[in-house]
Amino acid sequence: MNAQLKCSNCGAEITNLTMSWGQKYWLWFIPFAVFIIFIPYFTDFMFKDTNDFREDLSVSGIERRYVNGTIEILGVVQNAGQVNWQHITIEAELFSKDGKFLDEITGRNEANLSPGASERFKIHAQNFPRSRWDAIGDVKVKVADAYHSRF
Repeated sequence: MNAQLKCSNCGAEITNLTMSWGQKYWLWFIPFAVFIIFIPYFTDFMFKDTNDFREDLSVSGIERRYVNGTIEILGVVQNAGQVNWQHITIEAELFSKDGKFLDEITGRNEANLSPGASERFKIHAQNFPRSRWDAIGDVKVKVADAYHSRF
């Protein structure tokens, strides 16, 4: 059985059928390709995030203590920015009395810190030798990372 294709207007049999575009129809691809290439730049421009946790979040009221082999760093983190910050990572760098770097302790504060708010934090390290605790001269505490939703 042979399949036949007939013209809907005149009823004549169509013997030669091509299913392709003409020579200039491929030009639609140029604007599409330009759009695909530049969409990351466009979205970055449209949704540029101008908030920086380094400028918005600050740490104060630092207290350090040594309890049964555990070093604890306590303090308060404040949000002076305009967005809610979450998943705040606090980093404490420990230095000797002569200024040499000894160790680093990090911890997370999972609270949602709204603009103008403050939150207490405590980061700790277990199995910390007493001799190392006695060698600590200075502790520098900062916010190492934080997240906020742009939407």
